[in-house]
Amino acid sequence: MGGTHNSTHDEQPDAAQPDSAQPGGARPGEAQPLHPADPRRPSGTDFEAAIAAPSQVGGNGPELSDEQVEFLNKLFDMAREGDRLLVEYVKQGVPAEIQNSRGDTFLILAAYSGQGELALALIDEAGADVNYLNQSNQSALTCAVFRGDEPLVRRLLERGAQPDAGSPNAIDAAKTFGQAALLPLLEGK
Repeated sequence: MGGTHNSTHDEQPDAAQPDSAQPGGARPGEAQPLHPADPRRPSGTDFEAAIAAPSQVGGNGPELSDEQVEFLNKLFDMAREGDRLLVEYVKQGVPAEIQNSRGDTFLILAAYSGQGELALALIDEAGADVNYLNQSNQSALTCAVFRGDEPLVRRLLERGAQPDAGSPNAIDAAKTFGQAALLPLLEGK
């Protein structure tokens, strides 16, 4: 392997694009350290590199080794697939708002991919910012609206998501993408 990259393989439609960082930390009585024998866990040095990773993978961020990019791509894949192991990584120090090359965070990717339970766990257990905006100025709420995911929209609003944040914001997305049934919820009616 070796070499460096300054981008990842992450691709999402323009309706949702996330990423940035907020370290968490395992505390006594909370998340246990990830077991080294877990087949999904990359090597310790890759984990350490992810904790020390820049806030954005690719784009204008510093160059990363192939191994660092591969590890971070695995984490972004976990967000898309709803893998709760991602929450444990964030609790142990991987930044919650780390961004892929398109500016998408784990929370935005989870919301866009229909992984509502993981999205809520990232907020409730790992401290992800519910109102974080990606490079396209879109939030997890906008992504959930785009998908027409009413249960997730409702639960994000309960956690403080702002329907008028970003551009297009969640209200505009509901109008544009045929999700008018969500408008009363978004407008607080």
